[in-house]
Amino acid sequence: IHRVRLFDPSEYRSQMAAEIHGFDPLPWMDKKTVQRFDRFSTFAVSAAVMAFNDAGFDQASFEAHKAGVIIGSAIGG
Repeated sequence: IHRVRLFDPSEYRSQMAAEIHGFDPLPWMDKKTVQRFDRFSTFAVSAAVMAFNDAGFDQASFEAHKAGVIIGSAIGG
């Protein structure tokens, strides 16, 4: 936790955050998709792919029509 570095926070009262630095979503997503998504979306998709892999699912035999995902976002991408 430190002073915000991703943008200039000088106009805000609160200037501290627990930012994520050095995260590379490319191991889990292709470059074109990363460029289209908002930053928080790359975290969500990367985490979902990691969970899928950790669960031991096989992409070739996975029946996607039998699965569902719900993502809620109030403001943003």
